Amino acid sequence: MARLVERILIWLAVLVTAAAVVAVIINIVPSNIAGFHIPGLQSNRTVSSPIDDAEQAVSRGDTARALALAQRAVADNGGDATIANRAGNVALRAGDAKTAEKYYLMGETDDRRYPWNFVALGQLYERQGKQELADEQLRAASAAAPHQAFIHYDLGVVEMEEGLYAAALADFEAELKRSPTYRPAMVGRAEALEKLGRKGEAVALYQRAGVQAPTRTAKRPKLALKPVVQPSPSPSPSVALAVASPLPSPTRTARPKIVHHRALATPQPVAVAQATPGPVRPPWATPPPSNPSSTVAVAPQTNTKLTEVSSDARNYLLDVGQDLGFTRALPSGEPSESTAVLRSDLTDALAKRPVDVSQLLYVGTSALLSGRIELASAAFNAAGDAAPHDWRGPYFAGLTAQAGGDSSQAQSYFRSSIVREPRAEAYTSLALVYLQNGDSSSAAGYARRAVEMTPSYEPGRFVAGMLDLIQSDLRGAEVNLTAAKDLGGAPARTAYFLTEVHDIVGASGVSGG
Repeated sequence: MARLVERILIWLAVLVTAAAVVAVIINIVPSNIAGFHIPGLQSNRTVSSPIDDAEQAVSRGDTARALALAQRAVADNGGDATIANRAGNVALRAGDAKTAEKYYLMGETDDRRYPWNFVALGQLYERQGKQELADEQLRAASAAAPHQAFIHYDLGVVEMEEGLYAAALADFEAELKRSPTYRPAMVGRAEALEKLGRKGEAVALYQRAGVQAPTRTAKRPKLALKPVVQPSPSPSPSVALAVASPLPSPTRTARPKIVHHRALATPQPVAVAQATPGPVRPPWATPPPSNPSSTVAVAPQTNTKLTEVSSDARNYLLDVGQDLGFTRALPSGEPSESTAVLRSDLTDALAKRPVDVSQLLYVGTSALLSGRIELASAAFNAAGDAAPHDWRGPYFAGLTAQAGGDSSQAQSYFRSSIVREPRAEAYTSLALVYLQNGDSSSAAGYARRAVEMTPSYEPGRFVAGMLDLIQSDLRGAEVNLTAAKDLGGAPARTAYFLTEVHDIVGASGVSGG
């Protein structure tokens, strides 16, 4: 009997232990016990989310399943703007634009600081011909992400379609501040300038963008015909260029570096050195030497930052230097005047005794600003011949050659102007031509001479400061950019570059003075 009781107690203990083990398993292992690990039998398959499955389904061409999974993903993730955007992209790829619009709108409601629903919907509306709605969406995207590349470009394209050329010009310029080498934005800006009657500037910008005159009037830049499939902090470009030109299509790897604006630090006052003009060298074969003693020693950890800022400065300087009015030297003109009237004015000016130089300069400026390069060149050369001691004729002829893409001829004209009368305007333009040809050292020398000639000439100060920055002369950049800013009228990003100089100098641990 005792043995029987002992056996019963042993069996009870075993049963209690087994029940405890089962309870532990039930509490630890998820209720779907099919996932319970059995050595040698468990699959390596990972569980994917409905939105992942939806994207895979639409990639396979299974649109019905993709739409069903996208709907489930949105239902399961209410308030998630990212899921709404991905679901909208799935719906759009599945050919259901109405559902895509619904999901994008839901995403906008979920998070107005997330730009990609606005971008995607703006692109959708643009393709549907609803420019006003597209404008509204892309404007909201630019407000949500003011420093994100390519949003201002998209908005500029839509504004061109609306005929809002001044607004488009502003947005293409905003894009170029963020992506200075993005050629489609250069072409868009050039077209906007052309529409506004500023054809001379447009010709120069087309030249820089690599678009030849016979092809530049082809189709204007267009938005991409596909949605942004992978929105992220670093998305692939959402735009494509539909222009018959040698420009490459943008890709993820080739995307220009994004330049982020930030709150500007208050710079400390920097004394502006008023240089005493030295003896003028009749026309220079070489520019004056640089001043290596003014270069700030930069700590190794700031080298990358300095390289990035210098590259940005070069692109920006080349960009603003395309403006024919940059040096503030062009006289008045009327770009809308017909070619017949301008030719008649040219003939009348030459028939007067003495020749009417002012009228010739008026004709040349009117022709240059409207892109009639040959007529402008003829008028300015005639002015130069009629007034052999006047610096303006060859100088404006140099601007005309530069606008036409002939940098060698531009250099020759600028030097001829300097022989007649050394002027800061000509030295500044000569610096820009040398920079365009890749010789930043010579360019810096000519800009320095412009500052020596006229310390209060803002364009000269700005160009000198930017070239100092390109040459890693931080002290020179600090002095000249501060002077340009204080003189007034400096290009919009002067304060930005000055702040970058202050930051690099501060990081280098070198005191001012």
